[in-house]
Amino acid sequence: MINNHNYYILVNKGLLIPKSVSRNIINFINLKNKDYAINDLRVSKYLTYEELKNLKKEFLKFKKKFYKKKENSRNYAIYKFISSKYSKSKKMYERLSSNTAKKINGYIPSLSTLLLQSKKINKINHDRKSSIEIFNSKLKKFLIDCDFTKPDKNMFKNLSKVIHKYKNKTNKQIIFFSAVCPDYSTEKIGNIHRYTFDSIKGNIGLGAKRIIKSKRKIEKFFNTNRINSSHIISVGDFEAFSKNNQERLKLSEKEILSEISNSQEKINEAFKKYKFLKSQTFTKYFGGKNNWLKTKKFFKEKIKNYDFGNSKISVIKFKKILKSRLKLYKRWYGDLTEKEYEDILIDQAAEYASMGYLIENKFKDAIIIGADHHRMIDFYLIKSNIVVIYLKKNYET
Repeated sequence: MINNHNYYILVNKGLLIPKSVSRNIINFINLKNKDYAINDLRVSKYLTYEELKNLKKEFLKFKKKFYKKKENSRNYAIYKFISSKYSKSKKMYERLSSNTAKKINGYIPSLSTLLLQSKKINKINHDRKSSIEIFNSKLKKFLIDCDFTKPDKNMFKNLSKVIHKYKNKTNKQIIFFSAVCPDYSTEKIGNIHRYTFDSIKGNIGLGAKRIIKSKRKIEKFFNTNRINSSHIISVGDFEAFSKNNQERLKLSEKEILSEISNSQEKINEAFKKYKFLKSQTFTKYFGGKNNWLKTKKFFKEKIKNYDFGNSKISVIKFKKILKSRLKLYKRWYGDLTEKEYEDILIDQAAEYASMGYLIENKFKDAIIIGADHHRMIDFYLIKSNIVVIYLKKNYET
């Protein structure tokens, strides 16, 4: 198939055939008594008269063997003939016959370009595929080395696709966005931290600390592969709006926001030596408290009705996620009924759905790097297609 990469190579090698010349070549091959190509001296730049006649013979033989019935489209057999030259022939035929061929840099390649340059285009595609496969092997190793949870097949494909858009583009950069928890109190059991949620401080929380642990390796990988990137690490100030949190912490919204603001300042200081965008608390990026509450309310109503939108979450999967969160919820909220725990998950799921939706709409091609529980990934995708990858957490659930 033709894409921007192929187009660039074809232009630079002078392999594009103008439509006015292409029309004469295709008419000569496909129609009787259409000898415009013989009299068009420009054709000789691309093939000799003997090559042209041999191409016509090849086409007529192809047409006789496979397409005896009269087709509606004059170029039906030509489309099929061109498609036969490509490994993904069905895809090529659908594109040619749809009349909605995608423009490449404002240009739709002529039929003769696709026909006569098929070997070169196949080679370009093969070389590019090999290059992508090599890079994907490096990407998989990078995810293991940095201790990311293994993304599913579709998420990995989307991750690779986004990264490739920015490879060798010095004037563009990928934005990594990490929304991290406030600095809630923890206790240490052996080498493992565990949240107690008894208080909140204005220091760097566990999520941001987890990112710091892998940040140097993350940056090295993208620098080595000539991919420009920058990282936003934003504390979830929306957690201050929760009445449950205020009661648990025995603090007002204003007091919690003050501690969160202090955390954000310390994160900005700790990360300034990296490729890092001086960050704000979360809702400051997205229209403030009112817009956050409005967005969250929209998603909460959907999730209450087990409407999980674009995500792969089913009711059964939702229940499994709830089960995986119970130990954490019991420490955070104490002993409650199963329905009350489910309501807590619905509330949190609405927050993740809101984050995915808002981040995708503000930052094109952003990649979310999470550092809490990877089981929450699918909630980001309720109304977004954003790429989400998760570092293995540094605390006990």
